[in-house]
Amino acid sequence: PQDIVLARAGPTESAAEQIGLILQKNLSNTGHFAVVGPREMNAAFEKEQPGLVECREIACGVESGKILAADRVVVGTIRIEEPYFTLRVRIIDPFNNLTDYEEEVRFKDDTMDDDLFKLANSVSRNSLRVGRVLSTSVRGLAISIGKRQGVKIGDQLVIYKQDVPIADLQGNQVDVQRKNIAIVKVLNVNDPQRAGLSISA
Repeated sequence: PQDIVLARAGPTESAAEQIGLILQKNLSNTGHFAVVGPREMNAAFEKEQPGLVECREIACGVESGKILAADRVVVGTIRIEEPYFTLRVRIIDPFNNLTDYEEEVRFKDDTMDDDLFKLANSVSRNSLRVGRVLSTSVRGLAISIGKRQGVKIGDQLVIYKQDVPIADLQGNQVDVQRKNIAIVKVLNVNDPQRAGLSISA
């Protein structure tokens, strides 16, 4: 599963914590993510950056993603306009601070469970999936991600090759420039961990 850190910010700590815990469980239940919540985030800060313990700013969530080497960070803000809560979530790549996906949901106490369940599934469907090409043939190719990562028949994926390493000012590799090779369509998903693809024009 993809590593993801869940950070929160909002007007009331107890409401934010409760909503965060429900969303954390729902994201974990998709099977697409290994979720690290605010408690684990604080434990990481205690070791690496004690000044950031209990920080609820979006920047702290992104920083915790870097410390924990997470693939993505889900950050959210909560507004309360009685009787509604408005939750806005973003999926951020912690290494380049780019937003992969963003969604806002409005709900009341009595619809919270259903709406957060739908939100978690929407985040799962719309989050970036990265895998490897395992084999190729005249008929198509097999990749290292499948049903467990949310790949479905009919999905289209971009196949790329890693090209030029991108380094920061200290010379550390921070990313890799990618060159797109093909767009493929999923024809079958035989294995929870693998999918068969065909190249589409």
